[in-house]
Amino acid sequence: MTCSICQQESKYKCPACSARTCSLACSKQHKVSESCSGLPDPTKYLNREALFTDTSVNRDYRFLKRLERDIVVRKQDGESMPIFKRARYNQNRKDGKDNNVMERNGVKVHKVAQGMGRQKRNNSRWDPSIKQFCWTVEWVNADTQETMTVDKVNPVQSLLECFEKRHDKGGKDEKKNIEKEGVSEESQTEKKNDEHTEVTEEKKDPAPGSFYMKRVKSKNTSPILLEPSKPLSENLRDKSVVEYPTIYYTKEEIVRFRQ
Repeated sequence: MTCSICQQESKYKCPACSARTCSLACSKQHKVSESCSGLPDPTKYLNREALFTDTSVNRDYRFLKRLERDIVVRKQDGESMPIFKRARYNQNRKDGKDNNVMERNGVKVHKVAQGMGRQKRNNSRWDPSIKQFCWTVEWVNADTQETMTVDKVNPVQSLLECFEKRHDKGGKDEKKNIEKEGVSEESQTEKKNDEHTEVTEEKKDPAPGSFYMKRVKSKNTSPILLEPSKPLSENLRDKSVVEYPTIYYTKEEIVRFRQ
């Protein structure tokens, strides 16, 4: 058989495409002209007779060893990663973008490491029943520091309506009540009644004087005043949050603020 390049008698056969060549120069010329890698394809179909040759056995052996090596290397790379490093994030990106920041419906969301409490508490997600992205919202009473976290807050409702419905959403009050030891049963009963009254009153509490958010990763410490009559989505637009919004409310009316 003749060389596919110079038409002289061939000495070699390309492992990739079986083209015949007579020398190294012709082999290189073949790879350039045919855009051939010159490497055999380990997944290429072979008929039954070709499977039982030394060449085929060696090819399969090298293929399996290469797979084994790749698995070992990937496992070692995974074990060397920091505990909270997210595999889907490329820490060596050169485009200057922060992979821990994403945008959701006009809101800049700063993600925290997987496994941290705030990340696990975040249940913000798309609700197909209303075709809206519903937020987990943390409500903080700035006067008493009481905190309540509520899931599935409808973004099209006004901020005030979301606030008034926070108990209906099954919000979790995270403030702990500690009873003093040595209190009589009668006083404990009175205390429980008082606590029940406080909860009832809290559910019917009047609208706060002001709602506001704190700035995220900013030297400006002035609060961002929110509009109770506007939808939650509009209040959150162009704001920054950590995993999910934290909204503060106070009975005092904040007049002076810097946007």
